[in-house]
Amino acid sequence: MQTFFVNQQGERIASVKTAFVNAYRKAGIADFTMHNLRHTCAAWLVSAGVSLIAVSDLLGHCTLKMNERYARLAPN
Repeated sequence: MQTFFVNQQGERIASVKTAFVNAYRKAGIADFTMHNLRHTCAAWLVSAGVSLIAVSDLLGHCTLKMNERYARLAPN
């Protein structure tokens, strides 16, 4: 497992949920989840011309069916 979030001592942070909730509340954003970030990431990647297969691999989708919602965003 890769470690993406660490504390000041370099130790793995098991959950960033509290920090995430505090950040979006402080920003005045309501009804937001980390899943929204996954959706935005996928949409931006497809809009930039990244293949649906690559997006599926990056986000860990088991089937390409999950990416069909983003296909309309793909450039010609």
